[in-house]
Amino acid sequence: MLIMVNASGIIKLRKSTIELIQEGRIEKGNVLESARVAAILAMKRTSEVIPMNHMKQITGMIIDFEVTEEAINVSVEVNSSEDDVLEMEALYGVSVALLTIWDMVQSVESSEGGNYPYMTIYRTGVVKDTEEPPSVDSMIEDVGDEVTIEDIDSKVNRDSLKQLLEIEGLSHLIVEEDAEEPPPVDSL
Repeated sequence: MLIMVNASGIIKLRKSTIELIQEGRIEKGNVLESARVAAILAMKRTSEVIPMNHMKQITGMIIDFEVTEEAINVSVEVNSSEDDVLEMEALYGVSVALLTIWDMVQSVESSEGGNYPYMTIYRTGVVKDTEEPPSVDSMIEDVGDEVTIEDIDSKVNRDSLKQLLEIEGLSHLIVEEDAEEPPPVDSL
């Protein structure tokens, strides 16, 4: 079985910086190829940096860059033939690629005061190849007025669902299943 995880992130840059990257005129070298190599190295060493992450068998990696007028979108795909989760590897690869781009262009992005008023990294996250999870509204419509935890697909993390419903102001719709009464203390 092939396990595949995708992650992506965006770095916003000045138009002039994007032009320098595309023309190959960044002083430190080829920005996108350096970011690609950095992402590969990072994904291979994720377990060395994230303490509770164990080493995994990675069978393939794809690192892509979409360059627009004002940003670079980095996307990473990590594959494994083992039944293992690769989110940390994908996220770490994207993060290191974005940080490598930042490092390589900071000299042309910084202001006179040494700040980076325009350069921003955002929207870093995992994008799975599975269907989008259903919205809270659609789950409620499917189940009815009262939602019991058992009515929700078993793949949904129950605590996350509770938190999501609370954030959405819909916690009143959660109905916990009746728990058995514990035996009286004197009967123990």
